[in-house]
Amino acid sequence: MLSLSDHLKPWSELNIACIDFETTGPDPKTCEPVELAVVRFEGGEVVSRYSTLIEPDAAIPPEATAIHGITDEMVRERGTAASMAWADAQHLLRGAIPCAYHAPFDRTILHRIMVDALDGQAVARWLELETAWPWLDPLVWVRQLDRFVAGKGRHTLSAACARRGIVLEGAHRAAADAEAAGRLLFHPSLRALGGSSTISEVLRRQSATAADQQADFERWRASQPVQP
Repeated sequence: MLSLSDHLKPWSELNIACIDFETTGPDPKTCEPVELAVVRFEGGEVVSRYSTLIEPDAAIPPEATAIHGITDEMVRERGTAASMAWADAQHLLRGAIPCAYHAPFDRTILHRIMVDALDGQAVARWLELETAWPWLDPLVWVRQLDRFVAGKGRHTLSAACARRGIVLEGAHRAAADAEAAGRLLFHPSLRALGGSSTISEVLRRQSATAADQQADFERWRASQPVQP
């Protein structure tokens, strides 16, 4: 949890912990994690990393393996339980703001892990798990800055990094994606949007921007022809 003095500092001076899960599917409410990474940034630079494979309860679908390359054999040999993986990683979030690219996805998975581990008790004590408290999410700002960029997949993490010259080797593996999300967050094009604002101001602005984006998407969807 942040101190009062932290809440008065410019957001970019705070410690940021970037989180990424690789999973068995695209729905964060039902998929299972197969890999977790947390990369901690201090002063905009990486200071520590953690990543581990996670063994799910069911087989990893081939379509998921085709994306991240993680197989059943890999998680059987080196995987661990999801709750244990998070227990080993959460020290990287002490005194840090959580961040993820498309944060609602990773936050939903993490919240499920902790609810299961704690039988639903005391989860809301942790600010980083409280569903009402937003995480930093570079995707919101990428959608804002790159709203006139055309093409399918234009707002993926890989595409957003490529446009800004950020090297993303090993895309769709948790450690690579978590670090890339942090480097994207601190890229001058995104960093300038927050300026010297406090973290509370940035998070409020991010929430409002995300709500506007969702409203625009709903209007666009309503304007599309009804499929027979």
